[in-house]
Amino acid sequence: MGNGPNQERRRFPRVDIACPISVVTQGGEPPIEGKTVNLSRGGAFIRIPLESAPKDRRVVDVHLMGIGPDREGPGFRCKATVIRHEKTNTPGAVGLALQFDRILPFDPAW
Repeated sequence: MGNGPNQERRRFPRVDIACPISVVTQGGEPPIEGKTVNLSRGGAFIRIPLESAPKDRRVVDVHLMGIGPDREGPGFRCKATVIRHEKTNTPGAVGLALQFDRILPFDPAW
């Protein structure tokens, strides 16, 4: 097992899971609604509308909803950094790789 150019360097395993997500930028724009594609302890890959995508290296607030065994849990909030954008097979959508930076207190009104 080597460190070739195509080998992924991940600290945490990923799980394919589609759950609702809201992304809020620091500019005060309305929340961007999307879905997770996969999730790990260190970040997520999400799909959101192309026209709403924040720029790389932008810090955003993220609210993951409907996670847990019953998909009814409150989810969690965190600060995250946009690491990169990727094309998707979904017209009008873009994929964002997010790195979780800091878990935030849960606010049910958010």
